Amino acid sequence: MYPKNLFPKNRRLHGHISTGDLPFAFSASHQPLTALTALATAQRLVLGAALLLLPALAHGQDGVVLQRRLVHDGSGGSLRSYLLYVPAAYDGQEAWPLVIDYHPYTRTSAFQMNLDRMDLVADTAHFLIAYPQGLRIDDPMDGLGIGWNFDGRVSSNDDVDFTSQLIDHVMEDFVIDPARVHATGMSSGSQMIWAVACGLSDRIASVAGVSGPIDEDFKATCDAGRPYSAMLIFGTADRFWPPDGAEAGPYVWANPQETTDFWGRQNNCSPEPRSEDLEDVDEQDGSSVTLLTYTACDVDSEVLYFRVRNGGHAWPGGSRPSSTFFGIVNRDISATAEIVEFLLRNPHPMMGTPIEQETTQGGMFRIGLAYPNPFGAATTLRLELADDAHVRLVVYDVLGRDVAVLADGPMKAGRHAVRFDASGLPSGTYLVRLTAEGGLAATQRLTVLR
Repeated sequence: MYPKNLFPKNRRLHGHISTGDLPFAFSASHQPLTALTALATAQRLVLGAALLLLPALAHGQDGVVLQRRLVHDGSGGSLRSYLLYVPAAYDGQEAWPLVIDYHPYTRTSAFQMNLDRMDLVADTAHFLIAYPQGLRIDDPMDGLGIGWNFDGRVSSNDDVDFTSQLIDHVMEDFVIDPARVHATGMSSGSQMIWAVACGLSDRIASVAGVSGPIDEDFKATCDAGRPYSAMLIFGTADRFWPPDGAEAGPYVWANPQETTDFWGRQNNCSPEPRSEDLEDVDEQDGSSVTLLTYTACDVDSEVLYFRVRNGGHAWPGGSRPSSTFFGIVNRDISATAEIVEFLLRNPHPMMGTPIEQETTQGGMFRIGLAYPNPFGAATTLRLELADDAHVRLVVYDVLGRDVAVLADGPMKAGRHAVRFDASGLPSGTYLVRLTAEGGLAATQRLTVLR
């Protein structure tokens, strides 16, 4: 249900929108809006709503995608745009997190939305997603194209200020928790998150990026001024960002681990991160993942680096397949699930309260976010144990009957991925429950949609 006051009261029109401005619908097939949907949208606009509605069609999602526009003085008075995904469960009765998701160089907000499919967890994790649209820049490596002025040198657009104004713009019409505004992005979109981490550390709670490092000038000038949680996912075979770093004109980019080392120093972490080889869930994808965790950091900060062996310039677990040009797409992890869980457990330390974690006597014990959720045929559950333990992982229906036993036996310490095939179950709500020695339990709600 959407609240009656979901739409603004015509305080101003967020830019003129014509049928030629309609982006792609949120669908796995990337097909454009049908004429019927476009007509319905046009009718809403004629009736006076200041937002453009696009239905989220794939996987039974009931949320909407809104095309919103604002005039940004920091871009020379340009009309700036962004897409906003609003889950169907949002009713404006409580403040929800907002995740800002930046697209790669030469791409669009619609591309990023279809790449990471963050909507597939936003509905059950309860957060909104803004996908900003970049403007023309002069990229130091690739020349003119659509992208982000991540350091103030590649265009006259002030994209940090645009981000701040975008947050205000969303907050005018939606109830957003100011302690839980986060940023993520891919490639140059990942470079943009570092810019807002330092330039808007009072507003952006935490950041997580894929395939986009920091540069040496950034290392010399950035000081978030507080404990700041940051995460990076990077492939060792990324042709655009070699593992030893890159140079172009006045730019010298750090390698991936130098990027996370920088955030480790910002948070006074131990200089040597703890290394853990993650489970090779998909042995056919030609890659594997090592997680580097920075320890002994300042309170309320966390720094992680997912190093994807043989991984290309790609979003792990994303919608695009491996290719000769961009390289291997790792399928052992879902970058979307890892990023969302990281961001939501790291609110602004001066304003928010971290999410409580289930613990055993030996340490952490939890179920990570299932992805996708809602889902049709199957989803992947992610478990984490600090110690070896006998565990039982069971799925129950709403009547408390067990419908699937996914694990019942000893499990090694570390992270594990467990696939849940629900193809034989009807649509509805289910509860997955993880129990371990000592009687402690963690639960998560799952939604099956046909």
